[in-house]
Amino acid sequence: MRPLEGRKLWFVGIGGAGMSALALVARAWGAEVGGSDRARSSYVERLEAAGIPVAVGHDAGNVPEAAEVVVSSAIGADNPELAHSRARGARTRMRGELLAELVALRPSVVVAGAHGKTTTAGMIAFCLDRLGRDPTFLIGGEIPQLGGNARAGEGWLVAEGDESDRSLELLRPQVAVLTNVELDHHATFGSEAEVRELFDRWLAGAPAAVRGDQLEPLPLELAVPGEHNRRNAAAALAALELTGVEREQAERVLPEFRGAGRRFEARGEAAGVRLYDDYGHHPSEIAVTCSRERGISPTSLERLSPLPTRWRLWTSTPLARSRSRGWTASWSSTRSRPRGPACPSRGRPLSRKPHAFSHGGPVAATSSSRSGPATSSGRGA
Repeated sequence: MRPLEGRKLWFVGIGGAGMSALALVARAWGAEVGGSDRARSSYVERLEAAGIPVAVGHDAGNVPEAAEVVVSSAIGADNPELAHSRARGARTRMRGELLAELVALRPSVVVAGAHGKTTTAGMIAFCLDRLGRDPTFLIGGEIPQLGGNARAGEGWLVAEGDESDRSLELLRPQVAVLTNVELDHHATFGSEAEVRELFDRWLAGAPAAVRGDQLEPLPLELAVPGEHNRRNAAAALAALELTGVEREQAERVLPEFRGAGRRFEARGEAAGVRLYDDYGHHPSEIAVTCSRERGISPTSLERLSPLPTRWRLWTSTPLARSRSRGWTASWSSTRSRPRGPACPSRGRPLSRKPHAFSHGGPVAATSSSRSGPATSSGRGA
């Protein structure tokens, strides 16, 4: 009997990366699955292709009778489907609670940290797949070489843990991986020390743990460039060894990993300008994105003199956030006067429309949504 046989699950905000991954694995493990989201996305298309019905738009009438309701952390308490389910006494669960249940059903590796979770988890799942270990994986982004963001296999389960809502502490994997620590979610944590305490407690509860920020970058030539990816690879390799994979085997296939979707992903070229799509929205991630193309350390950006060619940092929603707004203003002021919309640091009203700051070279496009052009109410979830 499959682990979730006989269960009926309805996902509110099913179109996000994490929620769609949960839905796909839950269906493969025997549950009857459906869900809703406010807009279509590439994830919704994949769900429908897998036979999972998706309602576009939220309405109390969408929720089937006797269904357990799984809610994205992006869903507010006034959502009609959530409110209706609670009013009739239906079981409602947060995304992290269902993920914790799945993690407990299999030998698991969970990757957490401020940066690099998707890439590191993708590296682990990719190596297990290429070595014939048939992993189950639930990843917060597309892994093109694995056919998507989720799959149900018979081997180890690989997933990402989310500290933004503290649901990470619900996850009890056999192998816990921490990539790095930095203050990111200011609405949840008051300081980096508070974030570090959360991660330390979580690692202490795991039978085996990997601290990626204490490892040296892996000295291998990888298909994904940058020192940050060599650090991701070092953490992935350490985790793979803890699952029983021989180091030499992992080192043989890891260099073939070509990355996750929307992680400095080349999209095309027009009028001599190369376009890259990158999900990074934390200031440190934007710094890595900008420096990656130029082959320099992110910490050197502030000391650079203007380049003779044209750069553009294109941001959407993240520019409306204090962490990215301040960093973008500082970065642009050290390069040259921004063209087009005013630099937010000059006290002018901030629009949520995309802003382009020009300064030489390719365009690096950043966005807070993990879905495609049509973002979901479960974004980033």
